Amino acid sequence: MIIVRLEGGLGNQMFQYAVGRRLSIHYNVPLALDVSAYTTSREAYLTPRNYELGIFNLPVTQIKAHEQLHKYYLYPRTFWERMVGKVNRLIDHFNVVYESNTKYSNNLEHAGSNCYLIGYWQNEKYFSEIRSILLQDFSFPYTSQPELTDILKEIWSTNSISVHVRRGDYVSNPIFANRYYACEQSYYQEAISLITQKTSGSRFFIFSDEPDWIRHHFNFISDYKIVHFEDPGLDMYLMSQCKHNIIANSSYSWWAAWLNQNKAKQVIAPRFWFKDKDNNPASKEWILI
Repeated sequence: MIIVRLEGGLGNQMFQYAVGRRLSIHYNVPLALDVSAYTTSREAYLTPRNYELGIFNLPVTQIKAHEQLHKYYLYPRTFWERMVGKVNRLIDHFNVVYESNTKYSNNLEHAGSNCYLIGYWQNEKYFSEIRSILLQDFSFPYTSQPELTDILKEIWSTNSISVHVRRGDYVSNPIFANRYYACEQSYYQEAISLITQKTSGSRFFIFSDEPDWIRHHFNFISDYKIVHFEDPGLDMYLMSQCKHNIIANSSYSWWAAWLNQNKAKQVIAPRFWFKDKDNNPASKEWILI
């Protein structure tokens, strides 16, 4: 069996599922998702998260494997590396595979058919060979919802470009602010200028966790629509339906762009994902600025 420890929001959970799914297919064994991180208490300064993959009809089992393991959730990676021996004792009979850094690594080459995966795995090289399967697995259930009729008609009938602006904990939480850039107005101005040169008749659909910030900082374009639903899956679905995508340094909008099946799509992403500039998970076909 392949067990993947889930953590983070929808985008992170999709990366973790994707890498587990690829291994489960490779070894022809079942896949289970350890959701213990969403049922145990955690420090107040973390952004609250829930299990969100339930929006998809996935061939997977949920388990709560060794909840005591998750008390180490907040410690830095170097701590995890020191804890590998203890983790192995906690998860008997499983080969624990830890993501050693944010770059792609060959850690999974010899994971085996009985393994427990710990990490974010934000690189499509881990699962690109099963893209067609993941497109099926990550099929959204929203296509027939009547409240989406008008906005989908707009998206499908125009040269629609999704723009994702992530602020929230990237700005307000010192832990995240020290690790991630919050893409500023200048990035979006450059991205929008570039994409309008490459496409014509653009219609912008802006998705953000801070709509008021958009109203105050996006006066450099006139034709845009702010889209903000409470359901994170719904926003991701609508972004994936746009013809083109301008994404933030966010796993959430990364997946919206990756799931976009427009063969002529243009995707613009930030050149730097992390403040330490250690890794950028952008697909090689995307434009970095």
